[in-house]
Amino acid sequence: MARILVIDDSATVVQKLRQVLGSAGHSVSGVERMIELPSALKPDLPDLVLLDLHMPALSGSGFAKVIRKIAGEPIPTIIYSAASNDELSETAVQIEADGIVRKTDSDERLLTEVTRVLTLRGRKV
Repeated sequence: MARILVIDDSATVVQKLRQVLGSAGHSVSGVERMIELPSALKPDLPDLVLLDLHMPALSGSGFAKVIRKIAGEPIPTIIYSAASNDELSETAVQIEADGIVRKTDSDERLLTEVTRVLTLRGRKV
C-alpha cells in the first residue's frame, strides 16, 4: 500500500489519520513541525501528502513550497483542513493540490479521495 505523510500541528489529528489510513493498509507518518519535514522526505519520498493549511510557524502553502524544494519533484497532495471553502479552493489552485478533504468529512470520504488521487497519479493503492 501507499506511504502517506500527514502534515498537521495537532498530534490528535495525526494519530486519527494513522488509525484511519492504517486500517486501509497504508503506512502513515506524521510531521507536526517544520523542522521534522526534511527527515520525513528522505530517503524515500511519500506516495501522498495530507496537508493542513493552518500551521503555527509556516502555512500549509508554505509547507507545500518547501516540500517541492526538498523533494525536487511533485508529490501528490490532498489538502486536509477545516479552512473555509474559499481558502481551500484558492490554496488548492495555488499549490496545485490533487484534492481537498475537509476535516469534518467522513473517514469514508477521506479514504475515497486518497484512493482516487493515488490511482490518478499512478501510485500504489
